[in-house]
Amino acid sequence: MSEVFVAVYTNKVKRYCDQLFFDALNKNISSDHIHVIDNSNDHGEYMNELKARIQCNYIAHLDISEQPEITKFHRKVAESVTHLRLMFLLSQYKYFLIAESDVILNNDKTIETLLQNIKELPEDTGAVGALYYDGFHNYSLTGIQQTNHVLSGCTIYKRSMIERFPFRYDPNYLPSFPDAIICIDAINDFKYYNNHELKCSHAHSENGSRYI
Repeated sequence: MSEVFVAVYTNKVKRYCDQLFFDALNKNISSDHIHVIDNSNDHGEYMNELKARIQCNYIAHLDISEQPEITKFHRKVAESVTHLRLMFLLSQYKYFLIAESDVILNNDKTIETLLQNIKELPEDTGAVGALYYDGFHNYSLTGIQQTNHVLSGCTIYKRSMIERFPFRYDPNYLPSFPDAIICIDAINDFKYYNNHELKCSHAHSENGSRYI
């Protein structure tokens, strides 16, 4: 699966599930294709910890301001995935896959299946996602279903979509994160699908928080 650039953005608050996440990811794809951004506000301490424990092709730390507080999570996500997007655009990879570090891939063939899906779906397909978010994803559906946008927890994007549309956030509309905004921006040009047979686990910390 040398066609797939795996993009991971993480933070020290995900320490509770990071080993489980990376172990599952490494079962899906070679570490040669995994690229990680740590956006913890700790001068790279968590990045160095991860370097000692995980296998990946690339890991870097981005020191992103936590002010203003109200937009810090959106900005951390947007700047982290933008860094990874620019790396992807400079590479020869055909597909960009985001795996969020609290979404555990339960199937060792999740990435392989998503790659097969996006190749076989109509030419104007922009992204295909796996399920992980109870309350957003409809677990009563089966098979591959078209949707109006995909969440980025475990989603593969076609290069043509990533080339044309950046990941961004709107400070005036904070209910939507960069994964939603890119789908809104590209809705007239690309279609999106979820594979309802691919169900990942959404790992939450003991206090229920998943936020940075």
